[in-house]
Amino acid sequence: MAKPRGKYKKKQLPSGSWRITGTRLDGSAAVKETVDTEGQAVARIAELMLEDSGNKVLLPSRPTSLTWDEQRDAEAVARLFPEGRGWTFKGMFEFCKANDYLPIQNSPSVPDSVTEFLVVLAARLERDEISPQHLEDCTIYLEAFALVHVDHKTCNLSTKDVESFCTGSEPIAGREFKRPWKYHSQHNARKAVSIWWCWCRKKNYLARDLTWTPTKPNSIKNRIPPILTIEAAQAYLDAAWTYRAGRWAGFFIIELFCGVRPSEASGKSSSKLHLATGIFEVGHDCKTGRRPVEISPNALIMLEVLDQRGMLKEENFSPSLPAQAVVRAIAGWNLSPRLCLRALGKDYKERYPQIGTRGRWIQDLPRHTALSHHYALFKNKAKTVAYAGHNIGMFDAHYDGRVTDPRETIAFWTMLPTELKEKGCVAALPAGAEIRTYRTPEIDAQVQTALGPVLVPVAA
Repeated sequence: MAKPRGKYKKKQLPSGSWRITGTRLDGSAAVKETVDTEGQAVARIAELMLEDSGNKVLLPSRPTSLTWDEQRDAEAVARLFPEGRGWTFKGMFEFCKANDYLPIQNSPSVPDSVTEFLVVLAARLERDEISPQHLEDCTIYLEAFALVHVDHKTCNLSTKDVESFCTGSEPIAGREFKRPWKYHSQHNARKAVSIWWCWCRKKNYLARDLTWTPTKPNSIKNRIPPILTIEAAQAYLDAAWTYRAGRWAGFFIIELFCGVRPSEASGKSSSKLHLATGIFEVGHDCKTGRRPVEISPNALIMLEVLDQRGMLKEENFSPSLPAQAVVRAIAGWNLSPRLCLRALGKDYKERYPQIGTRGRWIQDLPRHTALSHHYALFKNKAKTVAYAGHNIGMFDAHYDGRVTDPRETIAFWTMLPTELKEKGCVAALPAGAEIRTYRTPEIDAQVQTALGPVLVPVAA
């Protein structure tokens, strides 16, 4: 078998010297040379390869133990050194050692790490650890981020790259985003990238000395949170009452009419429902701590019906996150087609044409609605603050004067599912209601007809 041409090998001899063997590329001669050191052997092999390629420039013999690839890497880095600044390889090593820097091994590209992270998030969704909306938000922004940095390795990202993505105005290829993003979009982008960034650090995909803390976008001072319209609240209540025959209706009723967070209404917390006394006790392990919340008469009627049907057990207050999303979708909010197909069947578009007509769901919408109507009903800041479990500053910034039409407040606190209203059920307003108007005659007349002596008019 003929020996390969243009290939050279180096081998250390027992004497300590180095032997170079091989065959010239043109086959004119065999090479068998001996040099003193490994560096000289590497330099001679490089010289032979240059001669074979027709390049007559001979490399000087330099003593080194580096391989040819290592020499090329060193030369490439040396060309990046600023001239006249005293940069050396030894200085670089000492700096990295002093700062506890470790090189990143096998850091994937940005698209690959994003794909891997989204697979992890999908698995968490299956375990009911995150909501479908959370996965959807992360997918939208991280896929866009991967498109912007498609040619970058994850370890080569800088904090400037992340901030420019969140606040930049350049269009993103393949995405119909309106840039620059406004407050909520910037906040969601930072949140998605921050979660992925922390995951990459745990996977050792980022340099240890590379840190980034997502800065919050400029918030709108005294921003008033959105609330449900009466029509949307009725649709939300009907969806909870009818989905799976009202299996989790108790959870949604407590959430909507007691002004509590989903985590506080959940059966997984230490919160307790005292139906006999009409009190929902928020557990001590919740965000705002332990507090009793008075249940409104309309909510008591619904809970009594559910109790007779045997649907006020602990598991009835623990709907999964996908189940909560499905109820909201039936009421008209967005939901991914995959989850709709799995939860509602193939014909869900024909059975529920309203899905997606209300846009994206906003967190704590039922709570904001209940708190706003609670103050509109009682006109007592201290009572509403105790009902909500937060401070007076939060109330003044977000809820004061949110509802101005008393007809909406009356409709909210007397709201019942369509099924019960068709059977003739009627709910009274909570005790102590103090509905005030702005002296509009038409509104006064309607409120007076509905409430009679409860109306307390504002002095002209």
